[in-house]
Amino acid sequence: MSYYQLQLHPVWEEKLPEEEILAYKKLAETQTINTNGITNTVVRATYKKNGGFSATILINNGLNQQLALEDVKVTVLDAKSEVIAEAAFSPNLHIDSYHSQPWSFVFSKDTVQRYDADLQHWSVQLHTNI
Repeated sequence: MSYYQLQLHPVWEEKLPEEEILAYKKLAETQTINTNGITNTVVRATYKKNGGFSATILINNGLNQQLALEDVKVTVLDAKSEVIAEAAFSPNLHIDSYHSQPWSFVFSKDTVQRYDADLQHWSVQLHTNI
């Protein structure tokens, strides 16, 4: 059984404290590689004071080639599969084969649809064909 290796965006590498990098590394190494494609692992979700929403996930590239994630529609769902927030992003990420990369998607107030969601159980859908 194989597991993902952590890959950090250069900005994250510069700004994250060492203990947070180690936590992401540990999380990536618990994720079994899914050779069917791209998966994600939820990390943290928070409502922002300005009415927006932030979702941090590990993007797992199970493909045998580098993933170029340039334009993506991101949908955050609660435990009942109801939409919490949804928006299009252009993160311009390049994730090596069999690697996981953490990324935060920050939703503006006008893209948040629910403000009372239970954030104990949530998920993220990435739609790359937009």
